[in-house]
Amino acid sequence: MKFTALTLAALTTAATAFPFSMIEGMNKRQTGTVGVQVAQHIHWGGNRETLRLQPGVCLDIKNGHKWFQAVSSISPEPKVVCDIFAEFGCSDGEAYLRMRYPGDENLLQVGKTGHNWNDRIMSIRCKWA
Repeated sequence: MKFTALTLAALTTAATAFPFSMIEGMNKRQTGTVGVQVAQHIHWGGNRETLRLQPGVCLDIKNGHKWFQAVSSISPEPKVVCDIFAEFGCSDGEAYLRMRYPGDENLLQVGKTGHNWNDRIMSIRCKWA
């Protein structure tokens, strides 16, 4: 009984750490949009929102947009891949990153090089993987 309670507690904690549940990501293809969740602070802190995007269409996050220079955690939903850019227009400059579920909860240090993407995302393009 004690083992079961500890196991259940651990699974519950792990499940809440990810921004999307597998169940939430199921059947989203039927809506015609893809989802990417963004958060204001690292480790999914602050304001959160699931952006619904048309597959393959670039979203510019310009001055005046709610998430302009404000994304510190990001996760595409399961079975979605997103390309994020430090430039508008989803241009393929050197500041480009491909992101898959479960994404990254700390954009201060991304990947092996520890590149800082915190508050630097200027455009996003997502599609079904």
